[in-house]
Amino acid sequence: MKHATARLGPAKVEEGLALGRFNTFARDAQKNGNPDGLEDKTHAVFGPLFRGSGDDKSPKVEGGVLQETLNDIGGRNRDDWAPLKVDNWIGPKTTQAFRSVLENEDADSLTRSFGRGLGLL
Repeated sequence: MKHATARLGPAKVEEGLALGRFNTFARDAQKNGNPDGLEDKTHAVFGPLFRGSGDDKSPKVEGGVLQETLNDIGGRNRDDWAPLKVDNWIGPKTTQAFRSVLENEDADSLTRSFGRGLGLL
């Protein structure tokens, strides 16, 4: 950790750790078919990178980027894909889309695409 922090800087290390925590959630959701808690997990992991604490009312950028990522992957991999409205809110439709995408897409590649969309990779 000391070497990575010295070489990349603390912000990049925090971003990498956030992606790792999200990836663990995505892998677990893929394995057990249950993405419940997607909204809370996504905001808990990425919220500190994008805004101060206490902002729990407004739409969240990470929610919109996740929706865009799901639309991109889902549109490529599923003939029956109904695009999500990109409104920056992670609700039941986004959670179901996450579950659906993980049926055909590896959790690691989903996380990489999401990380690119967030500008972390």
